Formats: sequence, structure tokens, C-alpha cells
Amino acid sequence: MALNFAGPLAFAAAPKLDFIFPAGGQQGTTFIVEAGGEQDPWPPKVWTSSPGLEFKPCDEKGQLEVTIRQDAASGPHLLRLYNEVGASDLRTFIVGRQREMLEKEPNDSVRKPQVLSRLPVTINGRLEKSGDVDSFAIKVEAGRWLVAMVDAFAIGAPVDAYLHLLDERGVRIALGNDSYNLDPVLAFRIEKTGTYTLQIAGFVHPPKSEVRFTGDKATLYRLTITDGPAVRHVIPVRGESADALQWLGWNLGAPGQDNKEGLVIADRRGLSDASMVHRLRSMPGGEPEQTELEPNNKVEEAQNIAVPGVVNGRLQVPGDEDRFSFTAKAGDRHEFRLAAASLGFPVTAVLRLLDEKGKQLVREDMSVTLQDPKIAWTAEIDGTYILAVSDLYRHGSADSHYRLEARPQIPDFNGATDNQRYRLDPGESIQIKVTVARWFGYDGKLSVTAVDLPPGVTACEVDVPGDKGGEVKVMVTAEKDAPPASQPIRVLVVAEGARPESKAAVFDLRVKNAKTGDPLVTETDNIWLTVPPANTPADAPPAAKKT
Repeated sequence: MALNFAGPLAFAAAPKLDFIFPAGGQQGTTFIVEAGGEQDPWPPKVWTSSPGLEFKPCDEKGQLEVTIRQDAASGPHLLRLYNEVGASDLRTFIVGRQREMLEKEPNDSVRKPQVLSRLPVTINGRLEKSGDVDSFAIKVEAGRWLVAMVDAFAIGAPVDAYLHLLDERGVRIALGNDSYNLDPVLAFRIEKTGTYTLQIAGFVHPPKSEVRFTGDKATLYRLTITDGPAVRHVIPVRGESADALQWLGWNLGAPGQDNKEGLVIADRRGLSDASMVHRLRSMPGGEPEQTELEPNNKVEEAQNIAVPGVVNGRLQVPGDEDRFSFTAKAGDRHEFRLAAASLGFPVTAVLRLLDEKGKQLVREDMSVTLQDPKIAWTAEIDGTYILAVSDLYRHGSADSHYRLEARPQIPDFNGATDNQRYRLDPGESIQIKVTVARWFGYDGKLSVTAVDLPPGVTACEVDVPGDKGGEVKVMVTAEKDAPPASQPIRVLVVAEGARPESKAAVFDLRVKNAKTGDPLVTETDNIWLTVPPANTPADAPPAAKKT
């Protein structure tokens, strides 16, 4: 639905949103956040991807009051600011289940840390000046694991963060570095009851020639600390359904106590027990789940698996290589994906496809792309084939888990836009560029159009040429008397024929050409269109060009 405005404001500009601080909060709370960036005139309006979040501009410029409903979904959500002449880029805001607090300066020195009275807690802080180091003092009992996890790069902060754990003498005893992305995870088993100091600092990202700890108002973080149960991964239990799960993490109790009723599997990723701190990166899907069974290191010992299906395995010792057999007929098209490093496991994965005698047919590993390997393959003859999983450096350990997905190649399609927001002046037209991809031989007729448009705005429908996809340009036109509007629209890729369906084109929020891991939210179908009042000067036009 279009939002109409009373009339143009002098020197109006689209709002900019460089950061939100704090970048999250606990369910059932209301508090003030700082909206970094230029927002003139004030106040802007706020759009969010969650009905459980409400942002209201305060009288003071740059401040918003946020209310998080008790039933708001935990995890990351998107928001943007907008007004009559444009909209900001999207930013990430996290809804948490744990107690939250703000970092308090001064806390740079190990001798004057911020004291944390109880755990678990999520600290919203920022490295606000060059060379900043934030320190937190925690009393931990012997035998407990102290676990600390950071969200910074994952929510758009320009930092490669590090965690350091110091003992009572000020000696560093543990270092937390990159996990599935640049954000660190530190887990250390405490041997002696005492007060320990956890420090966070970081280097600017993308890197610059000057090497020093970074800091500015946008270098914010969320630091979660616990000495209680912490779940990092979830895998199905062997022989049970996908609803019976084994928790992997720290302070989880004796074996056999890992499963718990009420465990919720959701995106980043909720638990019904609010006392749990969690990072559930490994999600059971819709395919049948199996657990790797040893011995399976030799061709003749290969474990038979179902296709489609998922195998949850582990490279238990150095040099371990797990093998799995399946049957295929000539012309069968399959896709195999190995997830390990992307889930935070210490595996530099190698995936090989062999024939039944052990001859290698295809090999993929992480050495070039720095991404978990995948294989797309078509069987040439009927037969039995083998998938082999190993580590590039022959590493193996109790924590070297992986998930191997095997499924038929299903013809499919998708689309991606060239921008997340567009400006369309009355009486003008713009082109929205959409890259359409066809997967695994999809040859149905496709077209692209834009819908949910404001009054006075129309869009053409463009056919996708050929059978390989590619870039198409959707012309969107505003009538000369089109009323002002600023709202989300949808760009659809539409399939015709025997299986009619439509899919929303998305904008990719990941860092382009980066091998540093993903943000919490990797894409959005929230495409924004602004029709400003007539004769409003453009302050920062987006990528789309007028025609």
C-alpha cells in the first residue's frame, strides 16, 4: 500500500542508516537505540521485516524507541529508514532470548574491566576509538566451560574481531578467532576457580595498510558469554527421526541427556529453554537423515546411503576418510554438497566421487574457493558409486563433523536484482535489472515483472530469452501525476506452462567476491521503490538508470 505524504520538504534527502546501536535486544523489552547516519529531515519512517518489532522516532534526532514483543521471533531481522524521497540500505537487528546489557566505559585495561555479576548475558558494545580494547571480568568455577560468541561482521560492522581470555595474573590463556565467518567463538575449560578477564578487540575490515586495533561509532558488536549450557550445533540421532536431536556444544551434561523436549529448530535458531545460549548452525532438513557408521574407510566397507538423503558424519581421527555407496542409472543427474567449515567445524573438506572399484571420477575441495565442496554429476552407466569425505590436511578429531547431502538434480530457477532500492520520478521510467538463472536443465518459459506497485506506477512483463537465463530489464514507469509513495515492491520471476509458479527475485546482501563468510542475513526480497514529489532533486540516485 502506498504511503502518501503531505508535500515536499525543503532540501529533503533520503535517510542514511550506517548502523543501529545497540544492534539487538531481549524479547519483551523497550529501549532507545541510536540510528547512525544522516537523517535530514527528522523523523523518518521505519520499515522492519518482523511484526514483533516496532520502532518509533524520538524527539531527539538520531534516536528511535524500539519495542520488542515477547512473542517476537528470536534471531536476525531487517530494518530500513525511509521518507518521501528515498530509503536507506537495510540493517540487521537481532532479537535475543537472554539477558542483555550495554558495555560501559572505561574498560580498556585488564586492571579496570567491566565486572559481570552473572551469566549468561549478551553485551551490546562498540569499539568506539582507534586502539580500543573492551575488557570484562567474570568469575567462573573450576570444571566449567567459559563460552563467548561474537556477532559483529555478521551484522555489518567493519571489523575482524578477536577474543582474548586472561587469567588472574593477566596472562593470556585462550584466543578466539574466526568461526564460520570473521566473527570469533572462544570456548575454554576452566581448571581453577577464579576471576577471568575476557577482552574483545579487532582490526578494520576490509583490511588497510595500517595494522592496529580499529574503532569508531560503527564498529559495534554483540558479545554473548556463558558458563552454562551452550548449543552450537544440532544433528539427528542415529536410528531416530529428524525430530530426535543430539546437541553439540559445551556444559551440556552427560551423554544421553542431550535431547530435550521442546527444542525448536528455526533460523538462527531458537530453543524453548531461555536459559540456553545457542548457535544452531546445523539444521535438519526435509530429506531422510542417516548417521555415519564405522568402519567405512575402504571401498569394500562403504556405507550404503539413500538418495535423496543426508548423512551426518565425523572424521574421527587424523587420516580418516569416510566412504558412502549409492546406486545410479545411466542419465541420472545428482548433486552432492558437503557442509563442514560453513557450519563452524574445523574441517578443510575434500569430496570425491568414485566408481565401484575406487577409481576417482570427480574431486572438489576447499583449496581454491575456500568454500565447502559440491559436485554436480550425471551418471554415464548403471552402477554403484562411492562418495569419499576427507580433510585436505588429513586432520581429524572429535569435533570434525560434517553433513553430506545427496539428492537428484531438480530443474529449477531463481532471480536476483541489481539493487535493493530504486527511485522513480513522476513522468519517468527506470529499468530494474534482474539476472535469471536456470538450474539443472530447467527449460520452461519464464518472464519477469514487478508487482505490489504504488498508484500511478506500472511495470512491463519481460520474457526471459533462450534456455540459459541471463539478464533482463524490467521497465517501470510512473505517470506524470503519480502521487508520492515510498514502499516495498516485489519483483517476480514467473513460470508458465504445466507447473505455473512465481518466485520473488532477491538482492544479495553478502560481501561481493569475499571469502570471509556470510552475514546473518544473506539475501532479501524486500525491494524498495520511492516515487518522490514532482521536481524533487535526487540526492543519491541508486544504481538503476533513467531511460
